[in-house]
Amino acid sequence: MRMLSDEPKVVERFDEFYMENEYMKLRIDNRTGQITHMILPDRTTNLNIQIYYWTGCYGDNTNTSQRSSGAYIFRPKTKIPYDITYTSNGTVKGPVVTEIRATSDQNTLTTFRLYKGLNYFEHDFVIGPINVDDNVGKEF
Repeated sequence: MRMLSDEPKVVERFDEFYMENEYMKLRIDNRTGQITHMILPDRTTNLNIQIYYWTGCYGDNTNTSQRSSGAYIFRPKTKIPYDITYTSNGTVKGPVVTEIRATSDQNTLTTFRLYKGLNYFEHDFVIGPINVDDNVGKEF
């Protein structure tokens, strides 16, 4: 309850919303634009799709133990990845597809699409340009 006037009124919270078709229902966190649950006719499942990055290892490439992280070589400097937080950019609803877009401060964009008549959802993501102004390579 929240007092909006002289009479108490119930105010609805919009922390989450749903994107659905005839096969599934996806619960979306309204602040981040990320899926939190997938609801199917016979069960509900927690769902979290997340992108992380690690700092890249620097080496002189004289032997395999001294390789630098880079193209085709995933050699992170840290064992624990850095989390990327998203902010919801909104929802586009149409007669054929519902789409949710979210961006982060690490130059990543994620898009979820749920089409009518299909029993799966689509997830697209774009990473880049990768910021190396701090002279630290990053592995996404």
